[in-house]
Amino acid sequence: MKKLFTLIVAFFMIAGANAQIEEAVKFKSGNPEWEMAKEGVAWTWPGANFGFPATLSVKGQYCGLRLLDANEQNLTYDLSKGGSHVYTIEFEETPDFYIQMCVNCNVKNQWNGNSAMSYIPLDIKNNVATFTIDASKCIFTGQDNTSKEEYDHVPMNMVELILQAVNADGRTLKIKSISRTIPYPPFVLGVSGGPLTQDMFHEWSGVDANAEIVGNALCAYNLNNSTDIPYGDGNVYYRNYADISKYSKLVITCSEGIFRIMLNRKEHPENKGEYLEYTNDVQNSAITVQNNGDGTKSYSLDIDKIRDEYGYVHLNAIKAPWSQKVTITSMELIPDGKAVDGYRHFSTAYPLDFSTVRDIEAYIVPECEDGKVYMKKVTGVVPANTGLILKDVTGASSVTIPTVNRFDSTLVNLLVPVAEEIEITKAERGNNYLFDGEKWVAVEEPTSLNAGSSYLKASSSYSLLEASYKPLSSKSPDFIDGDASDYDPNNGLAPSDKLPGGSIESPTRPENGLVTFPEEDSENADAVGTVTGIDNAQAGKRIARIATVGGAQLNKLQKGVNIVTYSDGSRATVIIK
Repeated sequence: MKKLFTLIVAFFMIAGANAQIEEAVKFKSGNPEWEMAKEGVAWTWPGANFGFPATLSVKGQYCGLRLLDANEQNLTYDLSKGGSHVYTIEFEETPDFYIQMCVNCNVKNQWNGNSAMSYIPLDIKNNVATFTIDASKCIFTGQDNTSKEEYDHVPMNMVELILQAVNADGRTLKIKSISRTIPYPPFVLGVSGGPLTQDMFHEWSGVDANAEIVGNALCAYNLNNSTDIPYGDGNVYYRNYADISKYSKLVITCSEGIFRIMLNRKEHPENKGEYLEYTNDVQNSAITVQNNGDGTKSYSLDIDKIRDEYGYVHLNAIKAPWSQKVTITSMELIPDGKAVDGYRHFSTAYPLDFSTVRDIEAYIVPECEDGKVYMKKVTGVVPANTGLILKDVTGASSVTIPTVNRFDSTLVNLLVPVAEEIEITKAERGNNYLFDGEKWVAVEEPTSLNAGSSYLKASSSYSLLEASYKPLSSKSPDFIDGDASDYDPNNGLAPSDKLPGGSIESPTRPENGLVTFPEEDSENADAVGTVTGIDNAQAGKRIARIATVGGAQLNKLQKGVNIVTYSDGSRATVIIK
């Protein structure tokens, strides 16, 4: 009698997401006219932190409540990270009065509090309100009550988010929950070029290369205007600057006048420290000039040269000489080096989509056998924390890789991701390997790997492993040698195997992951088909994985070639015709 069997293997889907959902489980009552009645807790000064659900009693005309994250820190928005934060507020019942969100920056108002950059009215439907915080909500115009400085449409980071009730004296507000969704930004390799911008200018904790941003700083930004200060802090305060160390060149195009580039201001208690100065009217080896033929000249500052000598490059200001003015038409930063210099061991905590990436190629290692390593190109989605080898294609200095919200299968991949800096050495059994661009070389001496790297942990004890871009041949006579097609995470999965959300589910999901042999008249016979390439001796072995020739892991057999790996390390090729 011809035997049929169903191969049942446990399948674990790793679901990636392009967003982190964080509950804003706390808020702080900081206004004596805003009280929260919850379990008999009365208002206290300087305010108390409470969670949701909560019932609030409103007293006064403008009552505010500061929202906090799970660690009881202010909810913030960092312009440098970009993206959109989406907030959802669920009410127990829809309030019958006006509620808005105040988006505050660190500019002091007349009460010595933080000034509002924007107000977002809440549109409450079915007891739920949703609103978004992004860069468009973080622009400030007004005066700092402490320094008296005037700001005109200046981008600022959000330092507070305030829920405010307006003209609601004596009313009650009941909130069930507040949550926010923070998207993962696109993953950027290398440095993006582009204009020198205001939002690169900050107040720093010091002047050396290890300084950290401590706040925003007033930054002039004048293009196509005759001015004495095209960019930066007019007073050249030593801790106010844009760190341009990671770029290669600063190209300033000027139509008239003399400008001074003021860099690396030294820390001095009286603000009289030394600094580097380059001008466009004095010949200097760090500046080259090009006549554009349209009445303008472009001056290129060699940032690489300055960084090599001083270790960092901090731009305090671009100014005209005393009592003079200059007209600058553009200020452009040129990135440094390549995003991937030849090749790169790589991993990241983000799930990535390579389908639109053209400047680099990414490879996984699905197989390693008999002195060869099979390296397979990926052009679709890879899970978070996937070890990869990246290869340069175009020499681009910056490559943006989109993140995704989910993916539908795991990878058969032997590369080990490195989440934190580690040291690898010769393994107790076999070797650890690193790729040198042509072959895999065994690690014989202790070697440090940075976070975001990867390595190959192979069972082979060869000192060198040859890199192959074609699937490794199997000893099974039934093995069909596949071509080096690109990895497809959905390869071999019929539409019926997918749930609406994109995940994969087997109707015969196992508990023990063992091979079983049902009778020919089994209800599975028509679905599975005729099987060759496996013998009865392997029945009952525990399955480690099942995959297509293309490297996609499956949760059941499919028609065609199936690569079955057992827990004892043996492998068989199963063909369903």
